[in-house]
Amino acid sequence: MTWDVLINRDAADILDKVNNFINTGGFSGLPEILLGQMPRHRLNPKLEKDINKFRRLLAMRYRVTPATVKNWLDGRETLSNREQVKEVGMALDMTETDLNAFLCQMKYRPLYEKNPMDGACIMVITKYSTVKVTEKLSKYRAAAKRAKRLLHIRSKKGADRATPARVNMQVIRRELDQVMTNDDFFHWVESKCYLLTTFSKDERTSWEIMNFVRLFLGNETTHSMWVNDRVSANVRNLLYDLNEDAPSWAKGLRNRFICFGLLRNFTATDIDDLLKIKGLPLVSEPESGFDAVLLEVIQKAHFRYPYEFPLLLRALEKIRHIEVGSGAYIPGGIGVAATLTRKAFYSERAECYKKRLRDATQFFNDYKNTPLSEEERVFAENATDDCCVADYAVEVLSRILELESEKSESGDNGILTAADVREIKEFLEVMKTIASIK
Repeated sequence: MTWDVLINRDAADILDKVNNFINTGGFSGLPEILLGQMPRHRLNPKLEKDINKFRRLLAMRYRVTPATVKNWLDGRETLSNREQVKEVGMALDMTETDLNAFLCQMKYRPLYEKNPMDGACIMVITKYSTVKVTEKLSKYRAAAKRAKRLLHIRSKKGADRATPARVNMQVIRRELDQVMTNDDFFHWVESKCYLLTTFSKDERTSWEIMNFVRLFLGNETTHSMWVNDRVSANVRNLLYDLNEDAPSWAKGLRNRFICFGLLRNFTATDIDDLLKIKGLPLVSEPESGFDAVLLEVIQKAHFRYPYEFPLLLRALEKIRHIEVGSGAYIPGGIGVAATLTRKAFYSERAECYKKRLRDATQFFNDYKNTPLSEEERVFAENATDDCCVADYAVEVLSRILELESEKSESGDNGILTAADVREIKEFLEVMKTIASIK
């Protein structure tokens, strides 16, 4: 067996698995999510009369026509922005936990207390849980509008041009939990406006992302690795991008995170950990044909070769240096509280990696002590160096595009939709842009 034969076989096998996944209803789009809310309203999603009741109920609460809701349920239209997703979730009387899950399913970041629009949503959901849903929505819109206007006036004066002050999010949440009414919320926003923002930096600060990333970069800084030709200039630029507080809705941010994970031979679990920091949709919970293909590619690579074992060893070695007091991996100029926060972050990572290391060690030993199959031998000869998961992913995804194109030219229906094919092409372009894979 040759490498090309293996790639062809893997591409065809992955498409078959994705086809089965699609045919068994593996995705949860807007129609499935909305219909899944019907039992909470004592309605049966299998009965047409109950679906009609649900359609009228949601239309009345959200103040749209029943025809609009019907289009959502039929999959002909979708929710166009994050605010609309939040308000539909509130119209369905979702809890804060349910609404966060709904936002993630619709590929938006979860609620974030430092954003006053989200703070208003949290306050209304928790403090007005017993009032009518229509009244709850009205209170949210009023609170959010006043808060946004206040911050807009402040930005006109130039006060919001500087980076918002860093603050412990537990403190923000604790104070927000004490707000009881719309007026209280407005006064709280007014007193804390120097900590809040409605602009692009409405996500967690970058330290958590960079601390996570540094676990997998060796002992040098990103700059010194580039100067010494140990990492390509494009990868260096990618890491600098990660160090910025880019909002989770920034175009291509999720793909850049996934590309970095593939370049470092991450498992799907590690890529998920990185995506969770920004509240982005997880690789392990596919929401499209592209997501399902990508997950299969990652799993197949790690099934063939024990990449996880050296990955975890390197991460634990880096954490060990931090725990014994070496400040080498903690950026200079930070306070004692920030240093302790970072060490707590690494300590939590260490516990997680130690648990995973047991299974990874067993897989590594079995791989070394068991004769390789022909597929494993070919894979080991071609894809066991640095960045090899990325190399393998590029070749398999490219072959999948060729197979889908061949089906289209012959008049057969492809397994992937036009949107899935477009996403794969965009992802490959991102890989080429940031990788010059070395």
